[in-house]
Amino acid sequence: MQPPVVARFVVARGTLGVLARLCAWPLLYTGAYAIAPHQPRFVAGALVLASLMASTVAASRSDRLARAGVVTAAIAVAIPTYAVARAAGWLGLGLGAIAGAAFAATLGATRVRDDAALDADARALAPAAVWIAVAAAATRFGAETVHLHHVVPAVGVAMGALATAIAVTALVVFVRQRRWSARVYAGREHPLRVTALPEDAAPAAPLSDVPGCTAAIVTVHGELGPYRAAGDRAVLARVPADAGPLLASHARALRRAALGAALGAAALVVDTSALPSRVHAEQARVALGALPGACTAARPTLHLVALEPLRAASIDVIADHYRAAGVVDVAPARSLLLEDRFIDTERVQLVAEDVAEAAREVVQPGAGDLVVVVTDHDMYLRSMEWQWAFAYRKHRVAVVSVARMDPAFPWLGPSTYRPERPECGADLHARVHKMLTRQILFAACDAAPVNDPRSARRASVLSLQDLDAIDERVY
Repeated sequence: MQPPVVARFVVARGTLGVLARLCAWPLLYTGAYAIAPHQPRFVAGALVLASLMASTVAASRSDRLARAGVVTAAIAVAIPTYAVARAAGWLGLGLGAIAGAAFAATLGATRVRDDAALDADARALAPAAVWIAVAAAATRFGAETVHLHHVVPAVGVAMGALATAIAVTALVVFVRQRRWSARVYAGREHPLRVTALPEDAAPAAPLSDVPGCTAAIVTVHGELGPYRAAGDRAVLARVPADAGPLLASHARALRRAALGAALGAAALVVDTSALPSRVHAEQARVALGALPGACTAARPTLHLVALEPLRAASIDVIADHYRAAGVVDVAPARSLLLEDRFIDTERVQLVAEDVAEAAREVVQPGAGDLVVVVTDHDMYLRSMEWQWAFAYRKHRVAVVSVARMDPAFPWLGPSTYRPERPECGADLHARVHKMLTRQILFAACDAAPVNDPRSARRASVLSLQDLDAIDERVY
């Protein structure tokens, strides 16, 4: 029997189980980005579905089915955990194994059984805290690795705070319960006393899952009822005749709770901003090969023009990228002010052809020049029946819109988009560079399109998935 003084701290196992499953989802989402960056939502949905199905089987009344469900759920969690942490090598593999094992332990601890011990709800706290802390740390690591810098890190912090709160609750519960149990065995908790299990007592549940429960905590007059009554005595719970095994079990629970508190606090305060980054690393060592077509004889000069105000992307970052690549000469950046005549007021979109003509008047490109206007306004082509466009080019002048390359672009309400400089522009600039390299290849080099979806010369780019599939180094 849990002492009444600590009963209010305990969360039911069913609630803890649901909470533990929900805390797996942010981790599975970041894992999906690491596994398949071009189709993360599909992969995340598949992982969540697999985890849910396995967790449901783990709650089965059949022990054999429950074990199969626990193993499957652990694998479903371990794989994406390793995916987000593989930059750490063997440490990442270990983190995946730890996450799977922690999730499996939580499924077992929060499983509702008919014959569960009376303190089963309290004992589910510590494993749940450990799992949520591991999930929080892996989620924060994964978010930095795959550049989900907006919402997911905050979710990871919230999970760390939740794990810490649950672990502290577990510590309080078991400290008080251990003291209560010691007082009962010492006879200082009148009218409760530990005595041999009465022969005429109805079957009683154990206080805790410890071996040798041959005695019972009873009250002579039944003041704490209603419990399983036998005459004028009420049996509260079966316990070991000696206090040692029960107190040792409480000590183990305390250690698990302390581990959960430490892990939760670490997941809450750890600085993940300096962790390895896949996209940053690729950008740092990008090396473009010799340009094909007409560019084999003479290197073109790239004139970058920012349509001001340009908030989402940095024209300097783009210029530095191509200077480092060394495939074109980069002229000093120019600016073009946004004018009302560039905007279609009915569609609330930029008209690409009008911007291109204005840029041609400002820069007046020569034979070896390529002018590329970069804007963060949503754009369409008057000459095409498209709802929007990434780019437009004609006669060595191109316009590239980064609006729909922005991870923060609201696809369900495009007119509400307000461009802002992102905390981390790695994904955005990687996409911009791919699109600009396409303009260089087609407009300056007269290169022919190819059918390879990974090539910067692929025939068409009709979606963000098409753009993300391109490897800028593949012509």
